[in-house]
Amino acid sequence: MYKLFEMHILFHQMREEVEEHVSDEVINSMLSYLSKLEITLWGMEKPRNFLRDMLVTMLYKDLKNIGVVKLHEGVCYGYKVSKNSLMHNTDVIREKLYGWAKEQIVLGNKNTWNAAARNSSLGNQVKDTNLWIDSTDFPLAERNGMGKSSEYWSFKLNSSGQRFMTLQDAHLRVLKVWGGYSPKLYDGHFLRSHHDFFESLSGAKVIGDNHFEMGKKLFKNVKFYTNYAS
Repeated sequence: MYKLFEMHILFHQMREEVEEHVSDEVINSMLSYLSKLEITLWGMEKPRNFLRDMLVTMLYKDLKNIGVVKLHEGVCYGYKVSKNSLMHNTDVIREKLYGWAKEQIVLGNKNTWNAAARNSSLGNQVKDTNLWIDSTDFPLAERNGMGKSSEYWSFKLNSSGQRFMTLQDAHLRVLKVWGGYSPKLYDGHFLRSHHDFFESLSGAKVIGDNHFEMGKKLFKNVKFYTNYAS
């Protein structure tokens, strides 16, 4: 659990920490999207920036993996807001932002990929790379049946988890995301199970670690670059 909550903090401190990770441009885009929807937020008091405050709260909660109880005990908002209100508001905002997130993830094509990669400083052997691929394991709350023999076990985390695969451009913008799925699915086998999708990426030059080595032989229309296993 995040140690900061051994003491109380002011809301503006929490907001500043969120803004170190999430730009104003992104937060304002989220707010613009949310403001066009019918959202019922709970609160004994609702100051003018209440929606923004609850959005920042949700982002902080997810960034720090902090429960609502700890948030309610640890943050001074400057106005009254109950634990149940925080739980309701963060859940509602997260659910509504699913639509916003889908709008941000646009696959594009070889022209947009190449434009993003135009000023990349890559070595001669991989200088035409225009897409980056990688997988990440995220932890799950431990439950019965999630031991090392289960499909949920992540050897990367040494705990239970789920794996997500992302395809990004040179600006680190996510163009496609898959998951969550079993951390035991090898990255090369993931490529094989999604063969038709990757084969459709005409003009793609994809770079990844050596777990994607299989991609060099699987596809005709897509080129894969990987490092060598040490």
